[in-house]
Amino acid sequence: SPGLGTTDTERTLRHITCLIASPSDTAEERAVCEKIIAELNKSLGMKLGFLLETRMWENDTRPAIGEYPQAVINDQLGDDYDLFIGIMYQRFGTPTKMAGSGTEEEFNRAYERHKNGDGVEIMFYFNTSSFSMDTDLDELQRVKAFRQNVGSLGALYQTYSGSPEFEEKLRAHLTAQLVERYGGKRTEET
Repeated sequence: SPGLGTTDTERTLRHITCLIASPSDTAEERAVCEKIIAELNKSLGMKLGFLLETRMWENDTRPAIGEYPQAVINDQLGDDYDLFIGIMYQRFGTPTKMAGSGTEEEFNRAYERHKNGDGVEIMFYFNTSSFSMDTDLDELQRVKAFRQNVGSLGALYQTYSGSPEFEEKLRAHLTAQLVERYGGKRTEET
């Protein structure tokens, strides 16, 4: 029998976890991710038998002590996500023991899983809208170098100019990916 408050429909949904990784200057885009994922759950999710869930450091971590702060975040977010959505604008982020920023470390972990055939999908977006006079040019150069590195690894990333264009692109890309991956059959939760 289903658990308390669980319907038969909820038990048959495949749970798809999305890790959202980005520096602090992409708060609008992070909110867009949550909005689109909620929309897709209501529209395609019930029809195709999936439930998208987000993991974001600000929602899914708590204060703790570890080897270093990003290691605590990595441990709490885990590596059992299905989709990695990376976003960058003009900030690269705070350096960690393992990478130039937390976002880069999270990308590197996802990329290693992908290379090892672990089934994680990676989608990366770079905001190319104009920058203010206050923009830190060193940060911008780090973002540019990272974008080149992502491309050199064989990743087809997307650029966008501002939050409305990001919303349009992410909605189209996620919809296409979900229809391609889950459109042919409803799957049981594993």
